[in-house]
Amino acid sequence: MSRATPRPSGSTTVEPCSVVVTAGPSSVTITVVGEVDRAAWPTVEQALLACLAIDVEMIVVDLSDVAFVSVAVCRDLHRSICTLVEAQRRVVVVPCRSLTRVVELLTASGVLPDVAASLLGR
Repeated sequence: MSRATPRPSGSTTVEPCSVVVTAGPSSVTITVVGEVDRAAWPTVEQALLACLAIDVEMIVVDLSDVAFVSVAVCRDLHRSICTLVEAQRRVVVVPCRSLTRVVELLTASGVLPDVAASLLGR
C-alpha cells in the first residue's frame, strides 16, 4: 500500500521516496516507499551497493509500498541487482504493481533481458 494522502481536490499526492535499511545477523532489508524516479534513484542505489561492503548472505529489497518506478530506474535496479548477485549475494525482491508492469513490458519488448524477471521475485 503506497502512502498517498488525499488533497482537497480529490486527487492524491504520493510521498517522496524514502529508504529504510534494517540489518539482521545474516540479512539486510531495504524498504523503499514512495515514487522512485531518476531523482530518487541515487538514494536507493547507495543503499543497495552499500551491501557490497558488508558480510551479508541475503538482501531483501522491499518495494511493495512503491507507487511509481520509472523505466530508467528499472534498468538501473536490474544492473544493481546483477552486481550484487555477481558478488555472491542472494537478492530477494518484493515488487510493487508498478515494477511488475514495467518489467513485464520491458522484457516483452526486449529492452531488458528475460532474466530481469528476477526483479519480480521470480
